[in-house]
Amino acid sequence: MGVGGIERCLLNLLKNIDYSEYSVDLLIMQREYEFMDMIDKRVHILNQYQYLMTTTETVNEFRKLGVSPVRYIKYLIYRFVNKFGKRPWKLFEKIPYHYDTAIAYGINGSVPYYVIDKIDADNKILWHHNGEYVYLNTDREKEDRKFFAEFNSVICVSGKCRENFISAFPELADRTHVVINYLDTEAIDRQKDEFRPDFSANAVNLVTVGRMSEEKGPDLMIDTAKLLAEEKKNFHWYWCGDGNYMENAVKRISDEGLSDYITLLGNCINPYPYIKNCDIYVQPSKYEGYCTTTNEAKYLCKPIISTDVGGTQEQFVNGKNAIICAKSSEYMASEIIRLIDSSEKRKNLSEELLSERNGINNEAGKYKQYM
Repeated sequence: MGVGGIERCLLNLLKNIDYSEYSVDLLIMQREYEFMDMIDKRVHILNQYQYLMTTTETVNEFRKLGVSPVRYIKYLIYRFVNKFGKRPWKLFEKIPYHYDTAIAYGINGSVPYYVIDKIDADNKILWHHNGEYVYLNTDREKEDRKFFAEFNSVICVSGKCRENFISAFPELADRTHVVINYLDTEAIDRQKDEFRPDFSANAVNLVTVGRMSEEKGPDLMIDTAKLLAEEKKNFHWYWCGDGNYMENAVKRISDEGLSDYITLLGNCINPYPYIKNCDIYVQPSKYEGYCTTTNEAKYLCKPIISTDVGGTQEQFVNGKNAIICAKSSEYMASEIIRLIDSSEKRKNLSEELLSERNGINNEAGKYKQYM
């Protein structure tokens, strides 16, 4: 449960479940815990160490956990098998319970394989958040095709996400459905005023919230910022989020002489004060399933510029309530300049979103339909 859009959507889903009808067990597959305290207290969290193994711990660290000799030897085998990609989840422990429904809340890693191989349930659901299926023509695709066919339903988070999924898996079209991610507006309202960001007082402040990874477009952000600086625009761009591109981003920002224009904030447990107080919210993603942060910025009625990725056309009408642009630094810089130069345009976008605010789409009832 690290900081990320999918993780926040899971928090919202867990909050939205009717616990008078359901009891919920949660098994977290990664050793990431930033959002742990935000999980609904009615959820029973299963012990990772009892069922799973990861490469997060070194061999010596794992031994110090006090596991049995058999478990330790199994871990050594797991490290070897995982290195060569030979179905490492087969060494995980089966959960010794029967469930009505088991959900694989993502298609990456071993999540879907574990749900199929190691969980006993009458109904199994695969949740797909990614905009594009990126494993075509790989060994991973062959494995996925076999395992995905064993799920009773596939939930995609936007129409475009479903379109991308069934283009890769047309044989699963009849069982693939769309459920838009639930937006917890109460949490946004509660957290948006927890602090006031120390923004640049005399600049137009841009904010992006997202994992610092290639698909979220930090390289596009840097390229765009360079063009804005060359045009001598008075702006400052803040990025909330951490990830495997952070080291590259820090170096590129320094090399390009952009340190006075870009601030990398790292992980932000609560990004809403940054979104609320920015002048323009910018999403430079290369692909999405259905972007949670643009939906949050939409709820907070901020002027939004987003690349044309999965779900964007379902969230916004270009030019009416947001600006949708091509995945190009030239196009993005041009649109940002238009909004920097026109406070009236920014005001019109915000006012349009305010007029639509009651139409935020929370398809809470659909969750129960598939569970």
